[in-house]
Amino acid sequence: MNFLNLAGFGLALLLPVIVLMYLLKLRRDERQVSSTYLWRRMVRDVQANAPWQRLQRNLLLLLQLLFLSALILAIARPASQSSGISNQSLILIIDTSASMAARDVEPSRIEAAKGAAIDLIKSLSTDARVTVIAAGARPHTLISLSTDRRAANQAISEIEVEAGGSDMASALQIAAAIARRQPDNLTVMLSDGNNELPQHSSLPGNFRYVSVGQSEQNQSIELLSIKRNPADASLSAFAQVANYSSQPVSRRLGFFADGVLLSASDLDIQPGAEQSALVSGIDGNVELVEARLLESNQTKDYLPLDDRALAVNRQAEPVKAILTGESNLFLETALSLIPPLELTVINPGDPIDPDAGLVVLNGVIPAGELPQKANILFIAPPESTEFFTITGTLDLPNPVKVEPVDPMVANVDFSGVNILDALKIQLPQWATPVIEDKSSASDPRDPLLFYGEIQGRRVAVLAFNLNHSDLPLQVAFPILVSNLISWLAPGSGNTIPASIQPGGPVSLAGLLRSEAGARQSLRITRPDGSFVEIDSTSEDPVFVDTGQLGLYSISTADGKEIRFAVNLFAPQESRIAPSQSVQVTGVENPASNTSSFSATREWWRLAALLAVGLLTIEWLVYHRATLSELGQRLRSMTSRTSLYRK
Repeated sequence: MNFLNLAGFGLALLLPVIVLMYLLKLRRDERQVSSTYLWRRMVRDVQANAPWQRLQRNLLLLLQLLFLSALILAIARPASQSSGISNQSLILIIDTSASMAARDVEPSRIEAAKGAAIDLIKSLSTDARVTVIAAGARPHTLISLSTDRRAANQAISEIEVEAGGSDMASALQIAAAIARRQPDNLTVMLSDGNNELPQHSSLPGNFRYVSVGQSEQNQSIELLSIKRNPADASLSAFAQVANYSSQPVSRRLGFFADGVLLSASDLDIQPGAEQSALVSGIDGNVELVEARLLESNQTKDYLPLDDRALAVNRQAEPVKAILTGESNLFLETALSLIPPLELTVINPGDPIDPDAGLVVLNGVIPAGELPQKANILFIAPPESTEFFTITGTLDLPNPVKVEPVDPMVANVDFSGVNILDALKIQLPQWATPVIEDKSSASDPRDPLLFYGEIQGRRVAVLAFNLNHSDLPLQVAFPILVSNLISWLAPGSGNTIPASIQPGGPVSLAGLLRSEAGARQSLRITRPDGSFVEIDSTSEDPVFVDTGQLGLYSISTADGKEIRFAVNLFAPQESRIAPSQSVQVTGVENPASNTSSFSATREWWRLAALLAVGLLTIEWLVYHRATLSELGQRLRSMTSRTSLYRK
């Protein structure tokens, strides 16, 4: 037991004052006398009641001393430490990223976090408010500032792990917005720490981090790709397995084709290293290739979500591509080596095939209209178009990737690329910048490559002339062209990526082009068998409900079926080693567990209640004569009333 306001004991000086008042009190008794002879007796009584007499027993004095003692105790604020939380507002942020599915604690990290959250709620006072935030790829508030414990526990029990990462920065922003409306609040993050945190935070109140998890032992498939052999049309599958444990492990990797085991490879992987496996000669008509880490009794692998990967084999349909404009051998060669393209090179001014699915304009703008369904790649356009506006030129631009790096240029190195000049193009609202000029003085920087969708077609713009740069001589050039064409080339399956990250968007614009006002629809079937239908009423339909791992199927109105896979190729989630502390700039970040939460319980209310009770008793004792007389009058009135009724 301790006291939060020791200065309150200064009021104890009033205790001897009360006693002194009783010692100095002059007591006089009213008496009726029959003769003045007795006045001498009364004078002697006055002398007998002179101050500084011996203190006698007095119930009122005792009650007043007890009342003041209880009041002093309440003002001193007695308190004791106990397990739990004493704050009046609790904000719980529960990490729902894929790493929280790890089973290094029973039954899993997410279940342990949910149990800890419920225990924290139990330790709150009945009038404390609870907020629960699920921190997934798109954080959302499940319950806000509620005193309903049943609703809070129900919301926590329904939380499930998502297949992707967690946007903890946004979750903390939501918590900060709620905390600003509540005094005496505590924000608790229950996580394994495998997430990116904001560089700056203005989280009001107190902050605590509860670490969930015990082990780092995990192996994952971090890459799976298939490639067709032009000689015999067979397939080759390449997989890469990473070991995130601190000990070397031996794992068996199995390759399956349409559910049938093809081969198995034994891999010995050092701590923190990767090991690859390749299988060739797969039948080219196979629709689905799967890589799977087979179970092992000798090796611990606590995260099963990254032990399986899928690759969809698509029979690429030919796409008519038109290249026109300035002659460039490197560009023509790069386009001709892309299998789906049926490339035709025409002279500027020649008519463009209306059935073309892709038009590459190298330094020219055609006079006539472009095919309605064709996607377009502009390279150094000489003038503005309906899609973008040219405002000037840039001298010696320095190309650099836009952060965060777009998948379009994820494996493209621009560090050694030199550019003589480029066009200064105002970034359109529909476009996403990919490469920008590092030496640009404007904010945002001037784009050198951007892409996007507008008017039902895909458009990409390269702002510099290939003949005015050494990009075609770099290894990055064919990779960049291949990435651009894989996105630009229309047709069945080509507009839909074969594999995406959990939660990634899938544009359906190329599959929902209405003709003659007819309304088209698509059915998308998820890995668990549920489905959703999307129609062509949306100008730019995008499917974003890709949170499940596995195989998705898109059924079009004309009977075609397009499949794509969602794989957990996320090293940050596969690296399941829990962090014992987190660093959030601007707030205190102690590492803790649920057992270390201690609350300060104050007992001043009980002492104040005791003081009020003693004061009431003192008042009753002081007025006991008056109360007794009043009671007699009431009894007398009651007796008279009863006699009158008789």
